[in-house]
Amino acid sequence: MKSVSGHMSGKNDVVVAAAAITVATALLGLLLVKHAPTDQSSTTGPRKLPPMPTTTLPLLKNILDAGGNAERFHDWLSEQSIAFHNRPWMFAVPGRPASIVLSSPELFRDVLVTQDKVFLRGPVGQAISYDIFGNGMVVADGDSWYFHRKTASRLFSMQMMKGGLEATTRAHLGVFLDVLDVYVQRGQAFSMKKELSHFAMDVIAKIGFGLELDTLKNSVDREDDHEFLLAFNEASVAFGEKLLMDNTRIMHDFIDNVIVESMTKKAQLAAEGKPEVARDVVALFLEKRLAQTEDRYLTAATSW
Repeated sequence: MKSVSGHMSGKNDVVVAAAAITVATALLGLLLVKHAPTDQSSTTGPRKLPPMPTTTLPLLKNILDAGGNAERFHDWLSEQSIAFHNRPWMFAVPGRPASIVLSSPELFRDVLVTQDKVFLRGPVGQAISYDIFGNGMVVADGDSWYFHRKTASRLFSMQMMKGGLEATTRAHLGVFLDVLDVYVQRGQAFSMKKELSHFAMDVIAKIGFGLELDTLKNSVDREDDHEFLLAFNEASVAFGEKLLMDNTRIMHDFIDNVIVESMTKKAQLAAEGKPEVARDVVALFLEKRLAQTEDRYLTAATSW
């Protein structure tokens, strides 16, 4: 899924690329899986690979396509998908895993739901993303992925979607429109991509941690972007271990501080006898870990 991020310019967002190219790196593994024959007379024939763009070159493959379309990479992906009638297609760059691009809802569902146990993130994507995402749900496979998904899914129940999530999104959308109005009144140019990143960050912080970061509201009077977004953008295109690790440390420190602040806020509410306004990811994972600890303690105690 992250196999094309190295070809993208600093202006492109790796998170957006993840939505455009679904589990691209891991998909190649499916083409190499050997299935057992249904009977003794069956034989395994050569596997047919997805088609590639007409501009594909011998040896160089699609390196000129990726480089020449760096500023409009997503447009190029969309154009090729239309040319292939939204069927799977493949592109490759020397030295990188081949990428298979999916562009239809039916194929997304097949990969992410119907055959989710077949289409794993894989060791390549995990190795590339580990420094930033660790072993979180974004890159995890197997039992670890199941634990994260099962726990976090409680946050996205229908009741929560209709209640807290919708209200939070609407509230921050109002802030987003106010920020756009400020730029209009000033006659000032601004980056829509950057403000959408602020919007997404504030919504995720509120839903996931119960905190108001206000990165969107404060963006109109701030010269530099938020430290987390700066570090994330630089780390995503970092060339050199020191640059990557310096920015990764900034992101991890920020996230740790957010979690500690969220836990402190919960402790204060509990001490004052006040209920939590809404559930968040931190509370869900803490409760899950505590429940597992209690289960292990009870199992050990009853085994004597």
